[in-house]
Amino acid sequence: MAQLELQGVVQRYGSHTVVDAVSFRVESGSIACLLGPSGCGKTTLLRCIAGFEDIAAGEIRVDGEVLSRAGRRLPPEQRRIGMVFQEYALFPHLTVAANVGFGLAGLSASQRRQRIDGLLETIGLSGHGAHYPHELSGGQQQRVALARALAPRPRLILLDEPFSNLDVDLREHLSLEVREILRREATTAVLVTHDQHEAFAMADEVGVMANGRIEQWDSPYRVYHQPCNRFVADFVGQGVFLPGIVVDENRVRVELGLLESRLPLECSQGCAACGKGCGVEVLLRPDDVIHDDQAGLLAEVRHKAFRGAEILYSLRLESGVEARKRRRGAFAGALTPQSRHRRADRHPPRRRSCRRLQDAFATAGRQPAADPFRTMIPWLERGAPFPPLERALREPNGLLCAGGDLSPTRLLAAYQYGIFPWYSPGEPILWWSPDPRMVLLPAEFRVSRSLRRCLRSGRFQVRLDSNFAAVIRACAEVPRAGQDGTWITPAMQDAYWKLFQLGVAHSVETWSDGHLVGGLYGLAIGRMFYGESMFARTANASKVAAAHLARFLEEERFGMIDCQMSTPHLASLGAREMPRTIFLERLRVLVSQAWEPGRWPVDAASQPWT
Repeated sequence: MAQLELQGVVQRYGSHTVVDAVSFRVESGSIACLLGPSGCGKTTLLRCIAGFEDIAAGEIRVDGEVLSRAGRRLPPEQRRIGMVFQEYALFPHLTVAANVGFGLAGLSASQRRQRIDGLLETIGLSGHGAHYPHELSGGQQQRVALARALAPRPRLILLDEPFSNLDVDLREHLSLEVREILRREATTAVLVTHDQHEAFAMADEVGVMANGRIEQWDSPYRVYHQPCNRFVADFVGQGVFLPGIVVDENRVRVELGLLESRLPLECSQGCAACGKGCGVEVLLRPDDVIHDDQAGLLAEVRHKAFRGAEILYSLRLESGVEARKRRRGAFAGALTPQSRHRRADRHPPRRRSCRRLQDAFATAGRQPAADPFRTMIPWLERGAPFPPLERALREPNGLLCAGGDLSPTRLLAAYQYGIFPWYSPGEPILWWSPDPRMVLLPAEFRVSRSLRRCLRSGRFQVRLDSNFAAVIRACAEVPRAGQDGTWITPAMQDAYWKLFQLGVAHSVETWSDGHLVGGLYGLAIGRMFYGESMFARTANASKVAAAHLARFLEEERFGMIDCQMSTPHLASLGAREMPRTIFLERLRVLVSQAWEPGRWPVDAASQPWT
């Protein structure tokens, strides 16, 4: 792994400055992205790093070694930097294996073959070594180009808009896949793109460029939610600016009411210090607008734009100012939380959580209030958004807030932002988002030899959505080791039944001789599946359901299964823990992909196992 550092880099064509005093650092093993509109200088900057262009000032270093400075440029072939070009640049007369191995000089035949085979396995093209580029799909060609760049084990990989030739769904799917490959190879990478979704899905850090300069270098979350200036706010995401007046150092009044800010307020009139009475502009994103039938503020719907996975409304306030509101899918009207964070072992009995909160009070030297949940964590009032996930507790891991309801609108809003509920009758609903998160990529589902024999035996039949009510009831009834109750109460079953009727919740059922012997249920939003619970009345029945689900989701190009809790059973099936920040980046991409809600075909997962 290598560290890349740029200091004051300037590049000119004649008198025209294309890159203007750019400085940034990419830590070893990180993935950075240069994001900006056409003509901003991002590709030229990438070519400077690769050694294809001279620089007029500044320095480019990798691991402390100076690669470029004014009057000196190390040739590209001596930099040990790999590059994936926009058009892939595969050699049409060479096989896939020969393309991948093109840069492998100085290795024995066996070492060369081992490296090629290993990379083909990594990119999922083990059986394609003898094929030619024209026999591959666009996505497969892109992966071959990446493998060729990785083959010599470069210290840095550069990617020049590598997904621009692919359709939207494939582009988003492959961006996650390429990120995983780079992670497995422990490779530092710099990506250039004009697509913010691509940047957010892949990068640990994003540099937004304009007119040859880096306007902001930050995490994807901060670039979106805390843009440093108006250009970044306009270029990244959608939004409008509302005029406001400063009330005090942390509050500003706009037409929508009194807003609080945790950031220093910048005055739109250019004052050195932004004080009471100063004019400011407040950025309003579509997902900041919450529909509430009980609210006193009214707006007129001016336009409605259907975008597949979401609907974008243009709203006119009474003053004439226009705002926008995003409504995901066909259901997510009333809530759009602005959050993300954590939680403990998946279904801890609610009584244990209560004791932990009371213990926390005792540790702090105070007596618990009558309702510790209202004191320790935020209380979710009707129609209120979820709090920021940064406020989730570390112990219990990921407990975010309490209250709210189990309406379809609330549940869908929660899942889209990485939050899920826990409920016991007569007690508050608890909302969680753990860190790390247990996830399973459909393509990584692990089928053991014994499970494969079971799948091939024909002993079980698998159906989808044929008896959802029986599956969720069985999940509630079949006891689990270490649990003294169930979180799947009648109220919870009713809530998920409503989601099933909306075509969002689904069941995978394992049948034997006409009897339901195992299965699982969960939710599908966009190309994301949320596994909720599974049961088995006979050996391997739940594993069979999970295997068929993974195969079905992979065929339908779903990107990830949220398993929520970490258990040895899930790990044995290929699930792994993922930091919440990365989980949320992927989640944001996957839930936005088009997927029409509805019942799954009963026999869609019934094909024989080979």
